[in-house]
Amino acid sequence: MGSKRSLILPAILITFAYILGEASASDQTNREIVRTFANHYLMAGDYKAGYSALAEHLKYDGADSAAWNLLGLFYLQASQPEYGAQAFQKAIETAPKQDELRGIYAYNHADALLRSGDEAKARQSLALASR
Repeated sequence: MGSKRSLILPAILITFAYILGEASASDQTNREIVRTFANHYLMAGDYKAGYSALAEHLKYDGADSAAWNLLGLFYLQASQPEYGAQAFQKAIETAPKQDELRGIYAYNHADALLRSGDEAKARQSLALASR
C-alpha cells in the first residue's frame, strides 16, 4: 500500500478541484482529475490511495458512474468482490439509461457477483450487459 505522502497529494488536489469547481471548473473536469489519479493508483497497485481518492470524490459527486466503476475495480483487485459488486451496482444505477458504458458496468457487476459465488445474480447482470 502507499505511504502517507501518496495519500496527501490526491486529497489536496481533490479538495482544490472542488474549491475551483464552485468558482469556475466544470463538474466533468473535477471527475476527470479524480479518475486520472485513481487510474494511476490502480495501475501502480496503490489501492489505499486510489480508494481514498475515489471515496472522497464520491462523497461530493455520488452521481459519477465511472468513479463507482473504478471503485469496484479497486475492490476486485483487493480481493473484495462483494464490495466490488455493490460499487458496480451503483455505477449501473447512476449511469444514464442511454450510456453505452452501462453494459461494461453490468459485465463488471456480473464478474464481481460470480467471484462472490452468486451465479444466479451474475447471469441476470450479464443479461443486462448484453442489451
